[in-house]
Amino acid sequence: MNILKDIFDSTLQREGVGIAVDGGVKKGFCRRNETGSTDPYMTLYLPHTDQINQGTIFSLNGDKYLVLKTVTSENDTYKKYQCIKTNNSFKIMYGKNDLVLYDCYMKELADSLNANSDGITVSSKIDFVLPLNDDTKRIAINRRFFCGYYGLAWKVSDVNYKGNLCYLGCERDAVLNTDDTINGIADRWSYDSEADTYTVKITQDTINLLKDETETINVSVSKNGTVLSPQPVIEWTIENGSICSVDNNIITALSVGETTVTGSYKAKEDDICKTDSVKVIVTEETPMPDYDTYTVIAEPTTVSIKNTKTANVAVKVLRNGIEIENPTVISSVSDKAVCTYNNGVITALGVGTATITLEYRGGDVLSDKYNSAIINVTVTEYVAPTETYIKVTPVYNADGYYNQNDGNSTKYTASLVNGTGITKKWDIICSSDELTEKVDYSFMIGSKPQCFYVSNLQGNKSGFVTVHIEEKTTKCTLDYVIKLNG
Repeated sequence: MNILKDIFDSTLQREGVGIAVDGGVKKGFCRRNETGSTDPYMTLYLPHTDQINQGTIFSLNGDKYLVLKTVTSENDTYKKYQCIKTNNSFKIMYGKNDLVLYDCYMKELADSLNANSDGITVSSKIDFVLPLNDDTKRIAINRRFFCGYYGLAWKVSDVNYKGNLCYLGCERDAVLNTDDTINGIADRWSYDSEADTYTVKITQDTINLLKDETETINVSVSKNGTVLSPQPVIEWTIENGSICSVDNNIITALSVGETTVTGSYKAKEDDICKTDSVKVIVTEETPMPDYDTYTVIAEPTTVSIKNTKTANVAVKVLRNGIEIENPTVISSVSDKAVCTYNNGVITALGVGTATITLEYRGGDVLSDKYNSAIINVTVTEYVAPTETYIKVTPVYNADGYYNQNDGNSTKYTASLVNGTGITKKWDIICSSDELTEKVDYSFMIGSKPQCFYVSNLQGNKSGFVTVHIEEKTTKCTLDYVIKLNG
């Protein structure tokens, strides 16, 4: 016979009430402490089969109680719990649409306040007890909330976990313009305002650094498309923090390797942030070699010319990548019957192919390094033109006309190419009498090239004139364009 169990069962039958806990109802009975009915502490008795845990909040007759600890356990009969009546609640907003309500036991407020002639001072402090769960674990130091019948704002200064209970130490805080004092929600308007879009833009794609070097990240921050000035403090994250560090937008290379640095910014939690990244490559400093490198560069490296003709090649010599002045280049030709080389000029001597090697031997030939240039030359047979045409000197410039800069008169010569044995009969007429004195050499006859003069009228006219040249016998014509520069 178990007398203790009989007594417990009898008491539970007479005094038992429904305890709402964890979404269900358990039957138990309570005993208040001897200090009186206003005392917040209470002892709860439950059958041993209906145990609850420390930190559990249950409802009894419309009130909520927080389980502080298990006082006694009779394994086959009952469990005895010390509980405290929750006397307050508060709300914390963590983001837009993220509002959490907390039930708590708040130490006696009147005993915790310091007041002077100006009212309640910021030196006031108070403690809270809450169940430890995923929601209370979100409460961090400096979180703010409203609690208590004075409508005061509190800031968390200390957080401690003991078993399944969370203890908060808080200090009096000022009311801010972001607080919703009507509904008792601190910092509400920091989250419930319209979200802004902040865009971080980095101009560099890659930053190359030597170890211990620094470089500033060229970055801007835009709010809804407008660049912010002064620039706000950007939050930097580094993929591999052992490679580099970032402080005030300045990268410092720490060790050899590659990593990615990403910048972000938003003014409040619900803002939209568009980040940007830059690749950082850190290398060791390469020691200067104890020798020089000379490199001959020729342009072009492939030349095709007609026999008896010439071609020009641009040649330069670099010392460690920097061009030197007036170098002496040594040349050698693989087949001297094909061509010769002299100071940048290739002269074709016969049909065929040859290789020209250009070398430089300045510096210390025993220790320095040398890179030669190779020019591949192809010489083909020259076939003189057979058609008859008119040639005028001086010849055109690259723009397709001749610039006459002489303010008075310039001599020109017209000749007939491939016209041997022809009796030359010429017409040479200028198109404009407004810019030049009259040029009219009609029916000039002679076997030699014909000379004519174009004079700038008064020496101060500018514009284009065309001299029409015609050889009557062969009917060859040419319109020669001159630009007069007064």
